[in-house]
Amino acid sequence: MNPGCDAETSRKAVGYANRYPFVYAAVGLHPENIEDGWTQTLDEIRTLAQSEPRVRAIGEIGLDYYWEKGRASHGSRLFSPVRWSWRAS
Repeated sequence: MNPGCDAETSRKAVGYANRYPFVYAAVGLHPENIEDGWTQTLDEIRTLAQSEPRVRAIGEIGLDYYWEKGRASHGSRLFSPVRWSWRAS
């Protein structure tokens, strides 16, 4: 399982999974990678999850209260992929 923690690494994880039969991808957006336009990034990750057969998990969406105290509220919004991840399968 190769996890992605933003759009770029999620795309790379999918690429490795498509290239190597023993690798699967997890796509996600970690709270420390939240920047302006992050909802569009989440849309891209959702598209990867729903369209790429080698994506097997939604990952790196946890709450990070220790390192990013000011962004913890964003982390709770990132749990929304858990709802749509079940629909992706």
